[in-house]
Amino acid sequence: MDTDGRTPIGIQRSQPWPASRGPHDREALARGGRPAPASLGCIHRTAKLVRSVHPIEEDRMRASGKAHAQLRAEILDWTLPPGTPLGEVEQSTRLGVSRTPLREALSRLRGEGLVRADGARGAVVADLGAADVRALFELRGALEDRAVRLAARRRDPAPFERLARALDDAPRSLQHDADPHHAAYYAVAEAVDAAIDHAAASPYLTASLAGVRTHLVRVRRVSRDDPDRLRAAAAEHLVVVRAILAQDETLAAQAIAVHLHHSLRQVLAAFASASHDHDPGGHPRATSPRREHAGASA
Repeated sequence: MDTDGRTPIGIQRSQPWPASRGPHDREALARGGRPAPASLGCIHRTAKLVRSVHPIEEDRMRASGKAHAQLRAEILDWTLPPGTPLGEVEQSTRLGVSRTPLREALSRLRGEGLVRADGARGAVVADLGAADVRALFELRGALEDRAVRLAARRRDPAPFERLARALDDAPRSLQHDADPHHAAYYAVAEAVDAAIDHAAASPYLTASLAGVRTHLVRVRRVSRDDPDRLRAAAAEHLVVVRAILAQDETLAAQAIAVHLHHSLRQVLAAFASASHDHDPGGHPRATSPRREHAGASA
């Protein structure tokens, strides 16, 4: 210590020895030894208590994940249409979980924009109308424009060459497709999204697009699988893929804008045609006899 009573820089002032520890512990640690058995016993008991809590925490997390997955799937396929109340007592009983993991699941769904708070009714399924669709496509347009531009700059040609061949054959495949859900076509469309995301190599952009695509699943539930529109969408995707292959980011951005314009027009037409079959909140009912595929040309 300096003569003025200050501790020199780099040297810490010693702290008082805790009253809970005896002099034998202090002497043992000073010699570089171990604390007395009583102190070690306290540490072991604390560690045992912490380990005993872990299974309870893991069970709660599994229950929360189960509730989130089931509610999310039911919201996306319109089993739970917009405006449906999600009362804690009712849902926890129905899903077979306690109220704490249910609240955690509902909190996650609010973060995804699929559930909203509604005063005395508590949590309800978020709205989805024509205005919501337009707002969603405004965001989607900005994100996808950037994604295809980055993909054109950074792409590995191999996956896009494979996609170009698949899309070139898509109109013929759709013409002879016996599957009413056109699963093979939608697999190719999803592969295009995945290839663009990978080529763009922009994690935050990809995460934002993933959030938009979650809502598009609900939007597409209202759309119809029009074979003519699916063939046109395949041709639009092919232009995007070829532009990325050519590293022409301007053409890629223009092509994706055309695709989104046509997709939005189709979705809004589907909402208008469903106007005779709305729920009390003014939204298309999930009980409509049309059970379209979760994916669509959108």
